[in-house]
Amino acid sequence: MNKLMKKKVNVFGKEFSVFAIAVVSMMVLASAALVPYISNSVGAGVNVDSPIAMYISTDNSTWGIWVDLDNMVGGENTTFYTKIVNNLNKSIDNKPFNVTITNDNGDATCEDFTNFTLDGVSEAPVLDSNCFEDNGTVIIPGGESLDAGETDYDSVGFEFALNVKPSGYEISTQIMN
Repeated sequence: MNKLMKKKVNVFGKEFSVFAIAVVSMMVLASAALVPYISNSVGAGVNVDSPIAMYISTDNSTWGIWVDLDNMVGGENTTFYTKIVNNLNKSIDNKPFNVTITNDNGDATCEDFTNFTLDGVSEAPVLDSNCFEDNGTVIIPGGESLDAGETDYDSVGFEFALNVKPSGYEISTQIMN
């Protein structure tokens, strides 16, 4: 045994005693055995969904997050519907609700429309003081209040002006934070 303690081993060009290697190995094994004992831990995971869900429909019965409206010409009107679901366990009071309109030309204006109404959100036609323009984007603000768990259905109606420039238009609705 005494001879084993004095025996030297060459590791990576350095000499170490067999006894030192045995002691270090035992310490490594002992500390590895302690890790589960010392490192007891617990964890949790969670999926977070939006507190407000919004859907759109052309017929007020088939809901999705995007619809294609029929092609239109100046002077025509159409209506689509929004469904807003409050998933919170508390009410939402007067949350800003915006309708945003852009076109392919990048120059949408309030004058592109002769009428725009948000039933249940705002009854003001677009030509009143309820239409704003920002760098080729039309913004029509409103407000939405919902009780806990409530679902609200609104209609969005608009009519293009007779002199509207031909372009593809995109209309989106959003409840702001």
